[in-house]
Amino acid sequence: MKLFDNLKLAGALKEYDLTDSVASTPVSFSEEFELRMEKLIRQKQRSYNVRVRLQHAVPVFIVIALVGSLFFLLLHQRDTDNETVPLQDTTQVTEQDSTRVSALPAARGNIYDRNGVLLVSSWLSNNGNSYIREYHTVYAAHLLGYEGAELAFEEFLRGVEGEQISIVSEDGTVSNVEVTNEPVLGQHVYLTIEIDLQEAAEHALRTQIEKINVERALERQQRIDDGKEDVDNTIPGGAVVVTNVNTGEILAAASYPTFNLARLDEDWALLTSDPANPMLNRATQGIYSPGSTFQMVTAIAGLRNIPRIARYFQIDDTGVFERYGDAGFVMNCWIYNYARVGHAQVDVVQALEVSCDFFFVQIADWLGPARDGAHMLADAATELGLGVATGLEIPESEGRLALPEVREATTGENTWYVADTLLAGIGQGENRFTPVQLANYAATIANGGTLYSLSLLRSVRSSDFSEELFIHEPKVLNVIEETDIIEIIQEGMVAVSRGRYGLARNVLRNAFGDYPVTVAAKTGTVQLEGRELNDGVFVAYAPAENPEIAISVVVEKGGSNAAIIEISRIIFDHYFNNTNT
Repeated sequence: MKLFDNLKLAGALKEYDLTDSVASTPVSFSEEFELRMEKLIRQKQRSYNVRVRLQHAVPVFIVIALVGSLFFLLLHQRDTDNETVPLQDTTQVTEQDSTRVSALPAARGNIYDRNGVLLVSSWLSNNGNSYIREYHTVYAAHLLGYEGAELAFEEFLRGVEGEQISIVSEDGTVSNVEVTNEPVLGQHVYLTIEIDLQEAAEHALRTQIEKINVERALERQQRIDDGKEDVDNTIPGGAVVVTNVNTGEILAAASYPTFNLARLDEDWALLTSDPANPMLNRATQGIYSPGSTFQMVTAIAGLRNIPRIARYFQIDDTGVFERYGDAGFVMNCWIYNYARVGHAQVDVVQALEVSCDFFFVQIADWLGPARDGAHMLADAATELGLGVATGLEIPESEGRLALPEVREATTGENTWYVADTLLAGIGQGENRFTPVQLANYAATIANGGTLYSLSLLRSVRSSDFSEELFIHEPKVLNVIEETDIIEIIQEGMVAVSRGRYGLARNVLRNAFGDYPVTVAAKTGTVQLEGRELNDGVFVAYAPAENPEIAISVVVEKGGSNAAIIEISRIIFDHYFNNTNT
């Protein structure tokens, strides 16, 4: 053995201490050396054999592990067949990311007319953040807009917003969007209006007013050319209302001038600066003196409170009422101003037919002391729907009654004269009423004395149309029990359109004399201080024998122009020829 090998062997002998395994019997060095060598060789051999066995075993273990894994996967696949395994969101959420809770817009419900014609709907904006309201008609702007049905029926139309949660990273990236609550569509509203009738009413009002304005513009230019005073008699506006006399439903309500709801944003500056005030709903918020149309109120108050006044009781119209001439109050009947005569002996029906101011001034005087008479007139007016809220769901004016208390409250003046009551009796005093009140007034006379609350809402359906949530039921506000008195008034209103002596007999007989439907009517013109021309007022209902609808027409500075009556004729034509109610 080489020295180097011997030195290595010596080191190994030191590492492996074999003294314990060596016999205690004394031996020579050579013998001990041999014994130790044999022992060491055996140990090395055992260590080698173990390493060899392990090296051969590792590949076997790997194979066994792979086979086992494959077997497990096969079993798992068998258990999850036909089962959808959701994809895992691998987006990493860091401490810099934030959670955002945001609302999902809900569409408003649709608006329809009484026959189911779609008037208003919604569509989702391009950015998906809101819904845009779309109007499918250019008519009924004052009824549909955000001071009309949209406001009045908000509780039904408004949807319920949804909610979603998302993760927003530091750089603004949105991820992990989850809808927690789906938005709920609003409910659908059906109005009482019939959109074709609404169109006819707006068209009639606009065309007749514009026709008068063209004629007056030519007359104005002629006056200027003749060197006469320049007076602007342009009609600034007007209104028409049509109601169902047996339910209080609004079938049409037109206001002129009007606007286009679809262009409201673009036209806003122009509309709000227009002196004609097209944004004003004259049908519900314009207040007007009733003129001679108030004579039915005075007749009812007289028949009710003055014992001698009956159907055939006559008053002698001398043409001039001058009982209070010494106090400075003298009033001429309209016919005296034209012919210097009176109507002679007239009863209440004839007085309504010829619009005899003298007759109704006398009735107002006989009602009693000035303040008492004013209250009797006001009581009858309110029972007929004048000067009080109509119950309509959209904004309206309550008007104003000619009463001492009202004057004091509005002006601070605590005075009331006989003349105030007498003027009120012929519709020329301080009474101011809206066109919807005037239409309801005519409807109450038409149906025999039942005052209904007016309504624009016919029904409401659920968002999926499966359920009817609301149906309009007529609501009675007042009933006049004296049906005999109402029948006298009805007779007088028929005489206005069919009689031989009416103030507007030629116009009315031309419009309704041979009309296939009997129309009951009353005209009125109102002289207002500071105006050269009167406001024109007209109320009517038809058919007189079995009334269905009532109409009021008001044209500012309209006077007694035949065009005002023509407006109602056009509406009656459309209703009785086309409308399915």
